[in-house]
Amino acid sequence: MSLDAIRQISAAEEEAEKKRSDALLEAKKILASAEEAGKETLKKAAAEAEEKIAEIFKASDANAQAEARKISDEALLQCEVLEKNASAQMEKAVSIIVERIVNG
Repeated sequence: MSLDAIRQISAAEEEAEKKRSDALLEAKKILASAEEAGKETLKKAAAEAEEKIAEIFKASDANAQAEARKISDEALLQCEVLEKNASAQMEKAVSIIVERIVNG
């Protein structure tokens, strides 16, 4: 084999090695970029999820407060009815007791 052919083969091998090295470096850059983009997407999704959770809790709290208010109002009405009934019964009881004492 001639010296010129050996030099051509050696130059071709060096060129191939440089291309492999450049391709590996480019692949690492693409991978790093993809990882960074993935992290950003994950952060954004996590922030959106936290925001939605906060909205759900806020709506749930508002619903719970409205339901508690409704139950409280109903209980208050029932207490008023019981108080009126008790007051009416109290007058009857007083009348019966007075009648028994007077007639007794």
